[in-house]
Amino acid sequence: MLIPRLFFRIGVAIAFSPRREAMLAEARRFRDLFGAELAIIIIGEKQEHRANEIETLLIQNNIDPEEIHLIWEEPQGNTAKQIVEICHANQIDLLLAGALRNEQRLSYSMGNIARQILLTAPCSVMVLLEPKKYPSPIVNLVAMEHKGLKGYHPFTNLIESLATMPDLKRIDYLVEMPSNSLLMNLMEKLNPLLSKSNKLKRIKLTLQRRKQHLKDLPENIKLVLHATGNRPELKTATLAQKIQAQLLVMRAPLIERAQLNNLIFKDSFKYLIQNLPCNLLILRNK
Repeated sequence: MLIPRLFFRIGVAIAFSPRREAMLAEARRFRDLFGAELAIIIIGEKQEHRANEIETLLIQNNIDPEEIHLIWEEPQGNTAKQIVEICHANQIDLLLAGALRNEQRLSYSMGNIARQILLTAPCSVMVLLEPKKYPSPIVNLVAMEHKGLKGYHPFTNLIESLATMPDLKRIDYLVEMPSNSLLMNLMEKLNPLLSKSNKLKRIKLTLQRRKQHLKDLPENIKLVLHATGNRPELKTATLAQKIQAQLLVMRAPLIERAQLNNLIFKDSFKYLIQNLPCNLLILRNK
């Protein structure tokens, strides 16, 4: 089953490492899932035996070399910057990247190159914890909606597109609630019970609205709505681990690239990036 055209060209940067075959298998999976074109990015000296090795690897993974866009460039110093420039020049709208395991903490985090890519990529980025030659189906998905993030398409529309993934059974949708205003804080001090009642009504109304926005989900999808306040990233990571989610979806801030470095690694992102609970998809509109 094809998902509505959320992505048109998927890029994957591979190196001559033991994970290259698994990354290619994941790239093929998402190419087929989204009905997208596939671009394979290689940064390194192009040698004949290397080129033959790549062609053999593609064929072994049921990828027709004639049907992919192979981008092979000599190293120019900053690998992350070079990959980002390739994505921009080749209209790639989803880039696959790998995470690194921190053996001391038995957790995953972004490697330096993947971190730089996430900061500056002009497209959406999917971070894979353990790319596999035979990828696991995505059954449980967690979506985290940040307050104040707006884009060309509502976040709920993007989630509805992902909800057509063939193996998906459950979506846990978290809504970050706005902080109290000065007036509401004053009311809370004067009348805690009334303030708590108003807060619960506000949460209930917000979740009802999100449920209405997500009314077009397939009937087989179980939708669970959550409201979260302070430190939403902690609740999100905990929930993703609890339900054994295969994918966490967030939206990147739509701001100028020069400002991105200061915003994307604020606490709400930094915690998740340093303690990845599952595969992470950060959506970004062009």
